[in-house]
Amino acid sequence: MPLTSSFNSPTKENISSLESASSMMHSPKEILKNQDENLTEKIELENNSEQCEEKISVQSEKDTSDCKSDGLALTNRPSDHEFTETDETKFNGVEDQTKQEESKKSEAMLNNVESDNIEFNDMEKNFCKETCDSEGPGSSNSEETGHQPKKQNNKIKEEAQCRMSENKVSEHFENEDMVVDNCGLVTPSMPGRGKKRGRSSGSGSSEVTPEPKKRVILKEEDSKNSKVTHHTHPDFTVPGIPLTLGEGDVGQLGLGEDVMERMRPAVVKLDDKIVQVCAGGMHTVCLTNKGEIITFGCNDESALGRDTSEEGSEMYPAKLNLPYKVIQVSGGDSHTAVLTEDGHVYAWGNFRDANGSMGLTSGGISKDPLEMCPGETVVKIVSGGDHLVCLTNKGEIFTGGCAEQGQLGRVAECFAGRGSRRGVDSILKMGPVRCRKHSSRKHATFSDIWAGQYVTFAKEKESGDIYSWGLNNYFQIGFDDMQNRFIPEWIPSFAAHNKQWTKIQAGQHHTMLLDEEGKVYTIGRAEYGRLGLGEKSGEMKEPTLVTKLSDKIIDIAAGQSVSLALTADGTVYGWGMGTSRQLGTGDEEDVWEPVKMSGKQLETRNVVGLSAGGQHTVLLTMDE
Repeated sequence: MPLTSSFNSPTKENISSLESASSMMHSPKEILKNQDENLTEKIELENNSEQCEEKISVQSEKDTSDCKSDGLALTNRPSDHEFTETDETKFNGVEDQTKQEESKKSEAMLNNVESDNIEFNDMEKNFCKETCDSEGPGSSNSEETGHQPKKQNNKIKEEAQCRMSENKVSEHFENEDMVVDNCGLVTPSMPGRGKKRGRSSGSGSSEVTPEPKKRVILKEEDSKNSKVTHHTHPDFTVPGIPLTLGEGDVGQLGLGEDVMERMRPAVVKLDDKIVQVCAGGMHTVCLTNKGEIITFGCNDESALGRDTSEEGSEMYPAKLNLPYKVIQVSGGDSHTAVLTEDGHVYAWGNFRDANGSMGLTSGGISKDPLEMCPGETVVKIVSGGDHLVCLTNKGEIFTGGCAEQGQLGRVAECFAGRGSRRGVDSILKMGPVRCRKHSSRKHATFSDIWAGQYVTFAKEKESGDIYSWGLNNYFQIGFDDMQNRFIPEWIPSFAAHNKQWTKIQAGQHHTMLLDEEGKVYTIGRAEYGRLGLGEKSGEMKEPTLVTKLSDKIIDIAAGQSVSLALTADGTVYGWGMGTSRQLGTGDEEDVWEPVKMSGKQLETRNVVGLSAGGQHTVLLTMDE
């Protein structure tokens, strides 16, 4: 602290700061003595101030000098018009003499200060060290360390507290953010203590220059720039060409107004390279290698997410103008959902139940993208016929949409309808799915999710066990009692095979499973040959191996009543209902066992991805 400013102008404003400085720059005994003397002199000065004003004598000159040398100025100096010329001349002389004496005493005091300051700095360092090492504010350092007597240590604390309060010191620590408040006590902003940093060198000052919290800033930047990942995300470095086949009466094939159906795969003419294809109920969604969305097909309930007021425009592919990069898409009967690179989910369109349109939210059908899971970081999305399922980076599952068959996994049967007392908003709004791990009281977390028309499956993160919920009228979710499940339940029939299931796909009444060895199993309804087990097979209550598939399978897809399997060499096999022309066999006959899909467009191309919708199939291919 600068000392000269306090002595050059001993005004009323400087009295308190000079007293504080004097008390800090002497030993504890001298501090007490000086404070008592200053107090006594101040009282005497106030009692004799009127006498000093009326008559200025040699004695008053001496008293005034003593007062000023001790840092106490006359607080009630009379104004200039109360002095005579003679008195004013005398007063000016006194003032000059006072300044000379003040200068001499200041030099002497500065010499004393330098020696006293060394002693005080040592005491202050001890106090600061004890404060940082203490358990927290209010702990007794003298009792813990035993470095100084308790009385002397308390006095040192007071001196250091005054100095810290005057300079408004803020000290930051590396391991935890801790601030020294105006009382000089270390207050942690979070548990833990750390090493002090930022103390300036030189004059022994305790001022600290707080450093910016780079740790926090980096975390915020990382959060903004972080991109979610999941093993099911498409490979953006391997773009392909989409092919479509099946029914196309509402434009879901993307081949124009003149093409109502295709028995063999046909090329969808696009200028963009495609990395993922998705077949909804009656529309198609394509994801480009730039993270853009292309849609075509039925848009009666805004599933395309674009304006199709111009007649026939829904029959042709068109790109959506979205302000974010998409990394995954899903589609249901009348809705489309997209996952952005930073983990946000947007959807548009509509959900339906047995009574008709429900709306995407309580606000009704949405033509524009709406964020579905605000506040959550989602890593994967899948769609059932009329419900949406999201998997977060914490392993939690959120669902929304129709709940009538239990497919949401979080709504009791008595509240599953829109007419329940909880209202439609409770089921349309995305909510968390909770369940306990099998044979444990711990909450389950999940690593993967899949959805069918009325069902949902999830893979538990630690054990790899499969849980399911939803419609079970044909044993399609793995339980032999034909009872729907409205909350997640561990599936004994899936666990009995002692396999790691890598992918599950479900149609209207059947389910396909792919294991880690590339083998395909089916369960559920057998009608139209959708299980691929032959004409003599019946409904299956547990997963059954499709023996006719001898090649290793790397991907599977299930439509309403059809099944598709993709081999490692890019060949597609299909079985099930033939009337929808989704199997690529060239006729409308039902297929009870896997057959190879063929066509001119497949002769020079390998299939790298596939998706089955309500009445059509979409393939993603690459030139050989």
